[in-house]
Amino acid sequence: MGMFDWYKPVPDLRCPICEIVLGDWQGKNADCALFLWQQGVPYPIDQITGDEECCISEEVRKQIRLPEEFEFYTSCENCPDYRIVAECKTENGVWKNVEKIRLDKKPKLPRKWFDRR
Repeated sequence: MGMFDWYKPVPDLRCPICEIVLGDWQGKNADCALFLWQQGVPYPIDQITGDEECCISEEVRKQIRLPEEFEFYTSCENCPDYRIVAECKTENGVWKNVEKIRLDKKPKLPRKWFDRR
């Protein structure tokens, strides 16, 4: 499994198709250290590793910032053909808002992968 960071938009974002509240936002444009970023806070509010020994100190974490532009994504249980992507920018090092939400069509797996011989 690859590394990523978690994102918590405030307020919650909704699926542009069915309008259900979305969660489990992940992204790979920042440090990819299982940090939890919350909109409006300049540094990661947590590091979710499952093992406290693997976490950096809060003091060090407070020095880390998001890049100027980043995106994160999730899936909607009601709309399985799409990945929902949120595009964001920071302002003075702080994630202030979500600039745009887009739908990326998930590629279908080749049929031959499922054919049994």
